[in-house]
Amino acid sequence: MPPEGNYLITGGSIKVRPSPVRTPYLDSHFQALDRLYARASPGAFHNSLERSNDLRQESFPNINESEEAYGGLAKEIWEWIYDAETSTPIMWVHSPTGEETSHIAQAIADAMHQRGELTGSFFFSDISNSGRYDGTRLVPTLAYQLTQSIPQTRLDIANAVVQDRSIFDLTLLHQFCKLVVEPLERFSQSIEQEVSTAPKLFIIHALEECHTPGFEESFIEVLGSSLGRMQHNIPQRFLILGCHSDDLEGYLSKPLLQDIVLRRPLHHLPDSKPTSDSDEKSFLDFFHLSENNKRALLMHGAIFAQRIVKGLLR
Repeated sequence: MPPEGNYLITGGSIKVRPSPVRTPYLDSHFQALDRLYARASPGAFHNSLERSNDLRQESFPNINESEEAYGGLAKEIWEWIYDAETSTPIMWVHSPTGEETSHIAQAIADAMHQRGELTGSFFFSDISNSGRYDGTRLVPTLAYQLTQSIPQTRLDIANAVVQDRSIFDLTLLHQFCKLVVEPLERFSQSIEQEVSTAPKLFIIHALEECHTPGFEESFIEVLGSSLGRMQHNIPQRFLILGCHSDDLEGYLSKPLLQDIVLRRPLHHLPDSKPTSDSDEKSFLDFFHLSENNKRALLMHGAIFAQRIVKGLLR
């Protein structure tokens, strides 16, 4: 008799339902993705509940004085992402405080996600309880998002975890190459020509809030040495945003990186204040969003993002 749940009695006869085929090979790859997710920090995703709560607590820019500054920079970033001829695949946007760049980062992340062109994101936070201050979680988080944004990379990423159980204890360079660069490289090589609508952007915000000693410098060096392998049929851009930091500026100015980084300051915007429901509604009205869109955005917390990118998505 088949195991319970695998047979059906109809009219006095027994029909056996075939059990789903599960092989050790498939099981090991499911387990590998589970291991990857366990090492990631889902709270750092741009659309996580934790990130949504961040946005609720951030200061709210004055409409009249911030629209041009934010909108102009967002437009410049947008053009950079889609510039096939750019020689600078990294853009560093910095401001005196992290809230200004947080709004821009969220705007671009939401817009690219809506278009199906966001490869991955990580929003660091030094007050998070979910590991968003831990640099060792960055690569697993980006790799896990890569399995979602480009499913064709899933098997390569799972293989890397299956074949080397120590992978999460190895150097940042080794992890980044095995879990991000090589899967992207193989998928890119499987495509005959450049694909304009594929995921093409990684966003990293507030790298300066990482608590892991030496991580900023190590990651920037890894990025500089690896980017050349990520510029084929699906060229990848890295948008790094956060507070201005002399250390980070120094890392990005090293010979390996100085010619491939576009630097853009976002100057402090006056009259910021804590966000209230009435402020949110006023700003949404300013961008002439429909009532349905207002309700949806208020529910999901992606308030400021949609104010900026409404025109970009046309």
